[in-house]
Amino acid sequence: MFAPVPALDGRAARRLAPGHTLSVHPLVDGVAGDFGPHPPAERERVLDLLIALRRATPPGAAITLRTDLRLPGRAGLEAALDDLGGPWSGGPYSEPAREVPAPRAGLVRGWLAAFDRLAGAAGDPAGWLVTHGEPHPGNVLRRCWGGTSARPGGWCCPT
Repeated sequence: MFAPVPALDGRAARRLAPGHTLSVHPLVDGVAGDFGPHPPAERERVLDLLIALRRATPPGAAITLRTDLRLPGRAGLEAALDDLGGPWSGGPYSEPAREVPAPRAGLVRGWLAAFDRLAGAAGDPAGWLVTHGEPHPGNVLRRCWGGTSARPGGWCCPT
């Protein structure tokens, strides 16, 4: 994985707007692999790289972003689901907007309950391991350092 280039203030990522974050990664010369199984000659090298990655010192808390498994806007969604019994009058599209979730309120509440069960089963995020993305061949960047070598890239996977 290639770490992002820190900004002058040391941060690895910058929030641009809600739901949009920017990070800059170095341009690395190499060739991305294809999707599908790893070629047999590369499997052991990729495994060795993953072992080395797991043994590396983890990044500091300042750049390690953690989720709290809360759904942004959930309170508003639940308030809307609780208010489906009467007409909505906030504007010309309020009533058509109410008619969309009204027959599906039970389904949406079921999704929220399933999310809560899964989030509860995940446990306390403080003990989670920051890890690499899927090491399939499409995420492995091949370069040369005096010989052919595979090195994990990070184009399709979280770093």
